[in-house]
Amino acid sequence: MKEKVKVGKKKKGKKTAVSELPLAVIAHMPPLKKVDVPSYLEEVDIEALVEEEEKKGETAV
Repeated sequence: MKEKVKVGKKKKGKKTAVSELPLAVIAHMPPLKKVDVPSYLEEVDIEALVEEEEKKGETAV
């Protein structure tokens, strides 16, 4: 990718909102392939999607 994306250290209890990431990055994140990428173009409760994935024991972000 042409743009450099800053990646901060993950801190427990602090989530990076998926909505803050560029769509190109979201589309290439393997854990999010289960979610329809076009749905991000609509208003979607992304935090709820993240929480659902975490409840399954998977890391969503």
